[in-house]
Amino acid sequence: MNRGVPGSTTSPPDQRPCDVDFNLIDKARSLFEQAFPADRIPATWQHGNRTFTIHDYLGFMLLALYVPTTDTLRGLCKASELERFQERYSCLTMGLGSVSKAQAQVPEELLLPIIAQLTQEVRTQARQMARDGKESNSNPLCSDAAKLGKYALRVVDSSVFGALPKMTWALFGAGRKRNDGKKTASVRFHVSFDPIGLCPLACAVTSAAVDEKRKWKDIRSPQSAKLDPQRPTVEVGDRNFGSNYTLLSELTDDRVNFVVRIKESSHIEVIEELPLTDEEMAAGIQRHAWVRLGSGTKNRKHHLVRVIWLKRPDKVILLATNLASDDAEACTIAEMYRQRWQIELFFWWLKKIMKVGHWFAQSEKGVRIQLYLVMILALLLQLQTGTRPTKRMVELLHFYAQGLVSDTELIKGLKERAREADLARESSRKRYLAKKQAAGK
Repeated sequence: MNRGVPGSTTSPPDQRPCDVDFNLIDKARSLFEQAFPADRIPATWQHGNRTFTIHDYLGFMLLALYVPTTDTLRGLCKASELERFQERYSCLTMGLGSVSKAQAQVPEELLLPIIAQLTQEVRTQARQMARDGKESNSNPLCSDAAKLGKYALRVVDSSVFGALPKMTWALFGAGRKRNDGKKTASVRFHVSFDPIGLCPLACAVTSAAVDEKRKWKDIRSPQSAKLDPQRPTVEVGDRNFGSNYTLLSELTDDRVNFVVRIKESSHIEVIEELPLTDEEMAAGIQRHAWVRLGSGTKNRKHHLVRVIWLKRPDKVILLATNLASDDAEACTIAEMYRQRWQIELFFWWLKKIMKVGHWFAQSEKGVRIQLYLVMILALLLQLQTGTRPTKRMVELLHFYAQGLVSDTELIKGLKERAREADLARESSRKRYLAKKQAAGK
């Protein structure tokens, strides 16, 4: 495959400003070739009438997600007829019918090891940047990072993306109809997320009708624990994850640590009040106790949990954990939960920057393949830029992929945009601290 971009002013190898290969589609295709060897590909891909390989197909779909030149599968298929397009991506004309049917012949499970491999590379890069004294995250590290460092945090959550009514597998809402008279359909994307490395660790795709608590075990992949064998893993979830007391007790039986928010209306039987330090009271912690959740007879068999009442400017939130107070102080638990916000920013980034929600396939398998490719794309972008790229950075990469920006301009532009983003985040942090300080007076 050609490594240059037609029409670009690529520098000679000995004059390249850095060793990073920003030709993302080429990088992705090499990963597909490694993950999809000939002996694991369905025989239909060897048919003599087929004009493209499975690697062509996956690279083709990734290109559709990466470069927003066209937003339809038909438009991409027409682009494959262009001579320079075929030369750049080493493929022949791809017919709409063949591309539409190809998704059914993709062993999607082979994409998951690619996600795991890229996740490990992102985390390794983050640790290296931390050792070099550079900021590896797109957000500053938490103020209590030293205490959080002994744990491997895993934020679990899901986000809903709208779907077409004709995607019947995604219908939900007991037949309720939208304002236009059509049935409601949505896709739910379940993710386990590393809030320090800012990268997804595991994912699952279902209809929005599937409760995220039911997929919690699936995205608590055994591979996740292998990433940090020396550090205990802590699962962090919002109020929905904390609403099932039986599930929380089962997690304790399985020796899974958790920090979840529970509803203010939860029935709480206080077993032992715990003393508060001056530091904890200054941090807004009003109360700290070992409790039993729930009022039913069956709840009497559940394990005790530690609940922290944390004051916020407009409310008091309740956090439940099975971590002992000697292992994690109340302030550390509050800081762990604060890191849950990182997954919300990740979902916002997927929707606003990566434009996820425009489907090139309507089947459940096709949607899963597309979202797995989105994860691969997000991790590749993070590896290339050293951070989760902003909108301006993604735009610059798009121009580069289209041959409108040279290597030198790209490196310089990415650094400038990263600096601008850092300044904006620092300004936002100062405003937040000033508002918090004013609210405490």
